[in-house]
Amino acid sequence: MPANITIASPLYAEAPEAAAKAESTGLTLIERRDVGLLLVRGRLEKPEFVAWFAQRFGVAPPEGRVSIRAGGFSIVRMARTDYLISGEIGAMDALSRQAEAAAEDAPCIACDITHGRLIVDMEGPSTLTVLSTSCGLDMREGVFPMGLGTRTRFADMLVYVERKGGHDFRLISDRSTGAFFWRWLKEASGVLSAF
Repeated sequence: MPANITIASPLYAEAPEAAAKAESTGLTLIERRDVGLLLVRGRLEKPEFVAWFAQRFGVAPPEGRVSIRAGGFSIVRMARTDYLISGEIGAMDALSRQAEAAAEDAPCIACDITHGRLIVDMEGPSTLTVLSTSCGLDMREGVFPMGLGTRTRFADMLVYVERKGGHDFRLISDRSTGAFFWRWLKEASGVLSAF
């Protein structure tokens, strides 16, 4: 992305200067403008892709849906051919540029999707209640352990959900539904005062 372009958050009206934040009893919602996202699409059965991935990120592509850490980045397999890599936005920008350039000669696609998404961290003991009213996933730790990430239908939107800790989750929605998604989370959480 050219250095002279600034892309506003989908929540810009609520939080023009800093990331949006909302709190209620037992729950905190935090917009993450400091996290970058890279989507890599490739097939595990292609040795060229596996070699390219390992060379770029220092680890083999994960086979399950549990996130792995590699050099300050989190990597998770979201679908059969889709890998989501996230990390600090400055480091992700450089990594994205390298991966996108190198993907031209490999059997894969690498694309920076940071500005097409809304990233929200949900923390606190009330998270499971809010999540259970919004999506059909079984969020018990024995079924959805720390580090597990997947896409799911969430309040009639497609959202990526990853468990970061016991009651801490990262949620990623498309930018086009970001404002609706944020309002939904606030309403489900009982955080109405920030409207």
